[in-house]
Amino acid sequence: MGQTTSIIVQSQPRPAEVKELFDHCRALLGANGRHRCHEGPSAYMPGNLEYAMLPAQGLPVWLKIFHAPGGSLQGHDPEADVPAGAVEIRLDDGTRDSHARLVKGIGRWLKNRGWDWQVREHPDQPWRRG
Repeated sequence: MGQTTSIIVQSQPRPAEVKELFDHCRALLGANGRHRCHEGPSAYMPGNLEYAMLPAQGLPVWLKIFHAPGGSLQGHDPEADVPAGAVEIRLDDGTRDSHARLVKGIGRWLKNRGWDWQVREHPDQPWRRG
């Protein structure tokens, strides 16, 4: 099993803002028009919608963003502070360094918008405020 990092955006972004977040994350990954993604109901985290890069495309990590406009995320970590309308960003596989670089870039973007967020770099670690 590879590296897993989760970021919970607690500031309840609107659907258009979730798409902007996904586009920013794609750019941080180095994704371009040839890299395929999925938008719609999540098979990975049922009960939610997702923006997700398809795996095995040569990108440094597998990116997934889960959201439930107007509702609560289903299937998230019960230890996380997840208010209704929150968004979860999940980074799977890749290296610790690639995750750290992405968390820094995503965190800067979230901070510039004044959004509250928390991160956990490994399932065995506690959540910390971003």
